[in-house]
Amino acid sequence: MDIQNYLFSIPPHKIKLGLDRTEKLLEACGNPHHKIESIQLVGTNGKGSTSSFLANGLSLKYKVGLFTSPHLVDYKERIRINANQIQEKDVLTFIETYKKDIKKIQPSFFEIMTVLAMWYFKTNNVDICILETGLGGRLDSVTACKNSIVAFTNIDLDHQSILGETIEKITTEKSAAITQHTKHVFCVTQKTKINMLIKQKASQFNLKINFIDNVFEKESFLYLLGSHQQMNASLAFDIIKHTYKKNKVTFNLESIKASLLKTKWPGRFQIINQSPDVVFDVAHNSAGINSFVQTLETHIKEKKYTQKTLVCAFENNKKINDQINSLTKHFDEIICVETGIKKSMRAQSLALMFNSHKAKHDYSINAAFKKIKGITEKKHLICIIGTHYFGPFIHNLYNKSFAKI
Repeated sequence: MDIQNYLFSIPPHKIKLGLDRTEKLLEACGNPHHKIESIQLVGTNGKGSTSSFLANGLSLKYKVGLFTSPHLVDYKERIRINANQIQEKDVLTFIETYKKDIKKIQPSFFEIMTVLAMWYFKTNNVDICILETGLGGRLDSVTACKNSIVAFTNIDLDHQSILGETIEKITTEKSAAITQHTKHVFCVTQKTKINMLIKQKASQFNLKINFIDNVFEKESFLYLLGSHQQMNASLAFDIIKHTYKKNKVTFNLESIKASLLKTKWPGRFQIINQSPDVVFDVAHNSAGINSFVQTLETHIKEKKYTQKTLVCAFENNKKINDQINSLTKHFDEIICVETGIKKSMRAQSLALMFNSHKAKHDYSINAAFKKIKGITEKKHLICIIGTHYFGPFIHNLYNKSFAKI
């Protein structure tokens, strides 16, 4: 059986909200989520990075399962135990065992991956698992896993057509990941109205929230750069300490800090080539682009680049008008491309948004990557941003694997 073709033949791009199908498939698999302590990450940006921080810190003492999305090159990147991704043979075993149930229940691709992750973690006797929410919180399949810890990263505007047009509606959807099964809630300190809405939801279950401030402001991270990553690390740090204390596990604070400072997560201001420097960042919404620009400004202060090129692609529904100006002023050349997926913004439309002679739209995605690969000037900076769909092109062009973190 060709597992990848089978999985991708299931409508993966058609979002199915609701917990019912996930709960039925979990039950068919023997409810593996009942037997594993789990941490759910909810938010607009920072979930993947925070998940990686958590996995690094907790794996000092535990066997840790990690479920994230989306992937960059290989769907198996989504499911890992102590940084090692799931093998094809394990996916095949799951599909062959539960194929009849999948056909009957008709879950989405994401719902299958969620249940596959829990089954795989239980089969391999992990001590604890970290689950990244796919979309929202109230109706996301990860919420069906009855997670004892729910942690909130930065919440901002994104997916408004599904979650609501206002920050209040979006926060309400995301905060509903807190359920009667939740025992502890953690949240990075953010806008007052967001904090209040999460507090209100937690209070329905008599839960208090651990609000997190930046405790890594003066630390230097090796790979995950920017003040937003300091906040993500601070959130993970508090959860790691809480988990060890709750389970009466001895730990060393400096060892935890050291593990966080060297944490990697692909596509987050990731330097994939040097001289010339090539940076890959999946920033795809307004908050993500703001964080990218802030990190970029710090980065270019330390370098003396003679030329700066931006390659970008965004989805149609992304409201990034306010971020366009900040991107324009930092680059000498802007190459707008399309990724080939239906929801990709037309390159010409994107170039018009930039409203600058710097912006070009007459490159195919392959031609754009061929152009940047041909750049040899050592003081040239190339930034590739806007979508996870750039992953395969970067993988092919720079022989960059995202299988290991």
